[in-house]
Amino acid sequence: MAKKRSAGVLVMTEFPGMGLVAVLQRRGEFNHEKMGPESYPGGCQLTAHGGMEDSEAPFDTIFREALEEMGAPFGVAVGAALSGSLVNAPRLNYINTDEKEVYSYGQKMNPDFLKSIKLGPSSGGVVLVTKERASKIRNLKEFTREEGVDQLSIIAMFLDDKVAVLKAFKYFAS
Repeated sequence: MAKKRSAGVLVMTEFPGMGLVAVLQRRGEFNHEKMGPESYPGGCQLTAHGGMEDSEAPFDTIFREALEEMGAPFGVAVGAALSGSLVNAPRLNYINTDEKEVYSYGQKMNPDFLKSIKLGPSSGGVVLVTKERASKIRNLKEFTREEGVDQLSIIAMFLDDKVAVLKAFKYFAS
């Protein structure tokens, strides 16, 4: 079996009245690319994240996923914020095992970027998470793949994404 490769970006912003927040994307109920149920519906992921195609570099995947999941205006904004590469973006997490290779990057943006988001049909919405709430993120593997997270008050992510979120709060705190 081929190694699964993926890349994502976690966008952080200073939001009035909340301070520094991580912008997460909630998984929807239906996956329009696969034309079937989404795995772990209601779970959260980085702002834009997805599988790398054969010849893609992490930036190419992040840019493509940002366009697909959050719309062209957001994709262009995040691409510009990353300056067309990942040279100046902190790598929040990197996992390389026999089964998977995962790249997670961070980027801090002005909160006005939220106005540019045009969610794709498979999205379950955007979730703003404070540092306090981030410390309470649950492991998505505690939930079933089919039923997922059925309470909006619960933030659950795969543990490697949670690590990226916690690192982002430390990195972007100043």
